[in-house]
Formats: sequence, C-alpha cells, structure tokens
Amino acid sequence: MYKIILLTCLLVLLIIYFVFYKQKVDNYFKSNGIYKKIQNILDSTLFNLIAIILAGLNAYIMLCLGSDEKAAWFKQTFGTSGQYLLDNGGAFVFISIFIAGLYPMFRTFILLKCNDNNYEKKYNNLLKQHDIALKILEQLEKVVVGKRQRFAKASSDFLSTPQPPRHKTVFNRITQPDEQIRLLIESLHDCVNSIYPTEYIKVALAEVKNGVLDNWVCHSPYDTKPRTTIDQLKDPNSTFSKAIAMKKIIIVADTQIEIQKPPNTDIMYIQGNTNPAESWSQVCVPIHSINSNETIFIISIAIKRANVIAPDNEKFLEWLFKFFISRLALEHSLKELKERIS
Repeated sequence: MYKIILLTCLLVLLIIYFVFYKQKVDNYFKSNGIYKKIQNILDSTLFNLIAIILAGLNAYIMLCLGSDEKAAWFKQTFGTSGQYLLDNGGAFVFISIFIAGLYPMFRTFILLKCNDNNYEKKYNNLLKQHDIALKILEQLEKVVVGKRQRFAKASSDFLSTPQPPRHKTVFNRITQPDEQIRLLIESLHDCVNSIYPTEYIKVALAEVKNGVLDNWVCHSPYDTKPRTTIDQLKDPNSTFSKAIAMKKIIIVADTQIEIQKPPNTDIMYIQGNTNPAESWSQVCVPIHSINSNETIFIISIAIKRANVIAPDNEKFLEWLFKFFISRLALEHSLKELKERIS
C-alpha cells in the first residue's frame, strides 16, 4: 500500500515539475494545443461522469472497510477486482482524496495556460495593427514629401526672379491636386498590399458628378487599368452605383455569388468585362464633398480571391479609409478652386 502511495506522489510531483518548470515542455504544449485539449477533456461530460463514479466507488469502499457484511458482498460481486480494491482500500482512498484536492489547482493552471494563448493572440493582433498604422503613416508621409518638395522648388524658383510672381501663378504652381490624388491612391494600394501581401490587389478611383459616375481618375498599380467601363458601371446594380445611392461602404465578399443571383434580387455587383471564371472580393467607398456632402469620388479595392474582404472587415476598412478620404476630399476642393481660377 505504501509503495502505491509513494509512487503516486512521485508521479504527481514529476508531472507538476515538468508542467510548471520546464519551459520546453510548456512551449511544446502551447504550440500543439495540448493545454486546450486537456481543458476540453476536463469540461467533457464523460470525464465528469467518470469522476462521479470514482467518487461514489471511493465512498462505498470506505463503507466496506467498516462493515464485514458489505465487504463480503463487494468481494463476491466484483470477484478478484473487488478483493484487490478492498485489500488496498486505504491506498485507494488516500489517492482519491489526494487527486481530488489537487484537481482544482490543476484545472486553474490549465485555464490560465489557455488564457495565455488568448493573450498571445490579442498581443499578436495588436502588433499587426501597430504595423498597419505605421505603414499608413509611412505612406501618407510620402505624399507629404512630394508636396513639400514641390513647394520648396517653387519657392526657390520664385525667390530667384527679379519680379515677385502673381498670386495666381504661385497658386497654379504649388497646387497640383491631380498629382496628389494619384499619390494618395498609390499609397492606399501599398497599405492594402502590406495587409494582404500574398494577394493580387487593384485600387481604382472614379469621379462622380451630379450623383452619376463620370470617369476613371487613376488606378494602382499603373498596369491594372479597370476592364469595365464607366458606362457599364452606371448600371444601378453595380457596386459603384450602390455606393453612390446608399452613401456608404459596399462590400462584396464573393463576386461569383453576386453574378449568379437571379434578376429582380438584391444584386450588388455586375460582371462587366471581368472574366466570369474569376472570383474576386471588392469594396467600394464613397467620398463626399466637404461643402455639399454629395459624392465626389468612389474608391474601389478589388482582391482576386473571394472572402478576403468580407462584411466582418467593415469597421477596420472604415478606420483605414478615413486617413485617405479626408485628404482626397481636400485635393478635390483644391482642384475645383484651380479650375475656377483658370
């Protein structure tokens, strides 16, 4: 009996030692999801049922140890197994109580380890968000650098002339909204590409006048000119037209699903000149005028794989786009002023 108790104690202490103090074992358990599997076992109905049966058996053995009549019946009913359990009844009861006392500590430890995985996941997500934010700042800084260089060059040229330049001349020289808009769309493409580095991504900007698509402004990369024409996208079922009509972000997770919808249903995408065998995910974002709140631009981001962009991403996309929307609206206002002066 004492040997069994001693061996049990040594085994339990050995397990505790390896789980608590051996970093390699701990890392192995985490990376292979063993802690989570143990938690699932501890929470399972079968495990709890076995625990109840063992607790009942433990209580009955204690009863048999105090009653010869009960002991005789137990031995007769369970034969050799019953004889062995009663002969080692004290050790069995001790081990049962010891394990029952250790169980809450072990369960708490497992739960903490599982929560550690959640914390690691949250930490990794936070790092990813931090990297994205830095990428946004980096790309926007490129746009600012371009404008700063243009201002510096104009300043140098004008200061070296004998006569001071006219205000209109200075304004036309330093204000290049078309160039700034192109740089912003390229920067947006680079940001999205850093988030989805393995995907094929197309970013395009369309201008809207009087509530109707008017023309393509620019696109990135430079060799990804939109295949569908503006006239085709004027269809009220296109993602572009839906974004104008509803004045909000429109997300199409799978273009194949949309083009297969029957007529007179809530269609959010038209095939246009896109290859019908291709599956894309797309988001269209309206940009509104600072003055009139009318739609002035539509940004389109298309990724050549279904469900990369999904409705669950809407809050993140709103956060990402807001850095570019205000700057594009500003450049639109400068463009209107420049056209008016000209």
